[in-house]
Amino acid sequence: MTRVYQLAGAAGSAALDAMYAAYYASIAQTEASSDATRRRR
Repeated sequence: MTRVYQLAGAAGSAALDAMYAAYYASIAQTEASSDATRRRR
C-alpha cells in the first residue's frame, strides 16, 4: 500500500514542479515583453 502512495506522491510532486516551472516561465515572459514595450517608449 505504501508503494502506491509513494508513486502517487512522486507523480503529484512532478506535476507540481511542472506547474511551477510553467508559471514562472510565463511570469518571466510577461516581464520580458513589458521591458520591451518600456524600451520602445
